[in-house]
Amino acid sequence: MVTSISTKAICLLNQIMSSPIPAITAQNFIEHFYLEGKELLELGALVPAVHCKYVENICDHEGRLVEIVRHDREFKYFSYTSGWVAVSSQEITVYQVSMKWVIKLIKSSIGITYSDAKQIDEHIWVLGEAWLKHIKVPVILASRLRQKAVYETLSNYLLERHSKRPALVLTLDLNLPSYITLPTKNRLVTIQDAMVFSHEKFSLNISFLAEKMGNNITQHGFSNGYRNLNLNDKAYRFSNQQASILEILDKSGCPMHKHEITALSNSMQNDLKGIFRKQGKYHPAWGEVIKYDGKGNYWLEY
Repeated sequence: MVTSISTKAICLLNQIMSSPIPAITAQNFIEHFYLEGKELLELGALVPAVHCKYVENICDHEGRLVEIVRHDREFKYFSYTSGWVAVSSQEITVYQVSMKWVIKLIKSSIGITYSDAKQIDEHIWVLGEAWLKHIKVPVILASRLRQKAVYETLSNYLLERHSKRPALVLTLDLNLPSYITLPTKNRLVTIQDAMVFSHEKFSLNISFLAEKMGNNITQHGFSNGYRNLNLNDKAYRFSNQQASILEILDKSGCPMHKHEITALSNSMQNDLKGIFRKQGKYHPAWGEVIKYDGKGNYWLEY
């Protein structure tokens, strides 16, 4: 669980992530963002990166970047007017954003607690599924969408995996141009737009995100409580006992043995077939949504 963080600190984090080089020098945040930078450091949102190799030449009033080197056991740069000029540790110490920390924060803020994030690109992560009001929605985190390669990778992934079941794509980018859109009915929302600025501590406006998904969130997925499932224009209904089994399988995210499933559901039956069979007929979701390997292992595909 990620410790709570102030909204102002997240705004700084967003600003850093959207800069051409997603990092900040110690001197920069001490001079301009001390409180927010200190908070990010203490929480682990900023981590040390490779030292800065260049610094602005202020002695020659040229405003150009010059290389920093080790000279007489100190970090210095050479000035034509002043000779060797020492550079403070604050000027060369650089911090970068910990994406591992950011992913944990976003997952916690949107209510994803049971699945590991899957990275499909250096700048794209599949976070899992979140409840937006009463419907479960796939959530993806992305950054650097202005880069053509990143945008194309995300678009291709959405076309392949989410042409029928729309996903919510949250991005760390700021002020994206209008030409950056997603295929089919997938929705793109910036973290900045989804934040609740009236709150001192960072939080996401879940109602706003659900509204952004619009009618798409009613077209596919389980209802809250797992009593209903809409899938590919088919509607499935489940009993309380069946819903309990489905919730366990869905939150597991991987195959589970029938004995483990029935133990967790407190079912009196040891075989899932009996739970999903009535009067000799299997539930319509059996084999379609509820998959099995014939060895007692079950999982969901939808």
